Amino acid sequence: GGGGGGAGDGEEEVEEGEEGEGQGEEGAAGAGGFVPDIVIVNEYSKAGALGLHQDKDESAPSLAAGTPVVSVSLGAACDFVFGPPTAEVGGPPPPLSQCQFVRLYSGDLLVFGGASRLMFHGVKGVLAGSAPKYLRLPDRGLRLNLTFRQF
Repeated sequence: GGGGGGAGDGEEEVEEGEEGEGQGEEGAAGAGGFVPDIVIVNEYSKAGALGLHQDKDESAPSLAAGTPVVSVSLGAACDFVFGPPTAEVGGPPPPLSQCQFVRLYSGDLLVFGGASRLMFHGVKGVLAGSAPKYLRLPDRGLRLNLTFRQF
């Protein structure tokens, strides 16, 4: 995953096989030129959390270019925490007093790249029972996060 700070309840990394039918790399990239080749799936239970960490496992050229991380939330809402932008890979996370908090709901899309690419971030907690009923999840405290990256 993100290189420390604990893990969600489960993490699975899937590498892209083939490009979508009828869509070349240029078409898939859109205006920004971002073509993800990795997706990481984190599963959180109603007690799930993920400590402050950096997503720094990608290649040095990808990190140096500030290639974005695109994150999609599904299921239960969570309280997401993020620190100030940093250009440093590694080092200690910032104190929570320097961080900001935002509630992410099912369907929310979060993108961080450029100067914010290496910001420390994490999940403070999952809001039990907050998953939308229309998802028909057996446990409305379940949260999934899909993180798309370019190695």
